[in-house]
Amino acid sequence: MLRSLMRLIIVVTLALGLLIIVAVGHQLLQGVRSTTSHITASLKKTNIDGDDDWEDWRKNSTLDTSASFVYVHNKRADAKVKQYLSPNADDVLEVKPIKIPFLTHLYYRPGIGFLYHRMVHARGIYYTLWQNMKPQLAVLERVIQVTAMILVLTLIITPFYIRRMIKRLTDPLTALSQTTQVIATAKEPGAMQLPVPATPSEVTELAGNFNELLSMLNERQEQQKLFVMNAAHELRTPIATIRSHAQLIERHGESHPEIIAKSVHYITEESRQMQQLIDELLQLSRADRLALELHHLNLSDTVQTIMQKNHANILTESCHFDSTKCLRQRQR
Repeated sequence: MLRSLMRLIIVVTLALGLLIIVAVGHQLLQGVRSTTSHITASLKKTNIDGDDDWEDWRKNSTLDTSASFVYVHNKRADAKVKQYLSPNADDVLEVKPIKIPFLTHLYYRPGIGFLYHRMVHARGIYYTLWQNMKPQLAVLERVIQVTAMILVLTLIITPFYIRRMIKRLTDPLTALSQTTQVIATAKEPGAMQLPVPATPSEVTELAGNFNELLSMLNERQEQQKLFVMNAAHELRTPIATIRSHAQLIERHGESHPEIIAKSVHYITEESRQMQQLIDELLQLSRADRLALELHHLNLSDTVQTIMQKNHANILTESCHFDSTKCLRQRQR
C-alpha cells in the first residue's frame, strides 16, 4: 500500500509540476510576444529614413538596449544609409542564431541565450527586433527550482504521513483480527464482543456490525439450548412411561397376565407420541421450506386424554412400590 501510494503521489506531483512549468513558460512567452509586438509597432510608426530619425527615436525610446536589439534595414532606392544597429546588436548578429523547432520566432544564440525574433516592414524599411529572454528564463528557472523543492519535500514528508495514516487504519483492523481469532477458538463465541475503536469511522462501523452479529449468534445459541432442553424433557416423559410399563410386565406379567394388554397399550401409545414428537422436530428443522398447515383442535378431548395419561403414569409409578394395590386398582 505504501509503495502504491508513493508511486501515485510522485506521478501526480511530477505531472502537476510539469503543468505548472509549461503554463508559466507559455505565459512568459506570451508576455515577450506582446512586448515585441508593441516595440515593432512603435518602430513602424517612427519611419526611420535617416540619421535624424534614428537619433530622435534613440532619444525618445524607452527601450532597454541591454535586452532588446534593433536592426533597421532601409531598402529604399534613395536611402543614404542602408542600415542602423542599436547598441550591442552587431554582437548578436556576429553569430547566426539557431531556430528552435516547433516554437515560432524563438532562437538560440550561443553565448547569449534564447532570443525572440520579430520583423516588420513599412514603406520599404524593414525593422528587425531581437529580444533577449534571459529575465523570463530566470523566472522560469525559479519556478522549476521551487517545483523541484516541493517534489523533494513531498517525497520526504509523504512516507511518514502515509505510514501514520496506514497505522491509524491498520492498527484497529489488527486488533479486530486478533480478537476474532480468540473468539473463533472460544467455547462461547457469541458471548464475546469485538473492541470498537473510535476512529476511523469505517472500522468503527465494521466492529459494531460484527458485535451485532455476535449478539445474534449468542441469542440463537441460547434459544438452541432451551430448545434442546425442552425436547429432552418432552422425550423423557414417554420414555419413563415405557420403561415403567416394561418393568411392570417383566415383574408381574406371568402372575397377572391381565396387566399385559393395558401396559402394551400404554407403551404403544407413548411410542406413537414419541414418533409424533420426532416428526414434529424434523418438520421444525425444515420449517423454512415447509408451508404451515392449520387444523381444528378439540381442546376438551385433548385435556381429557392428557389427564388419563397422567393418571396412568401415576398408577404405574405406584406399582413399583405396591404391586398388590396396583393390581386391585387395575382390576377395578
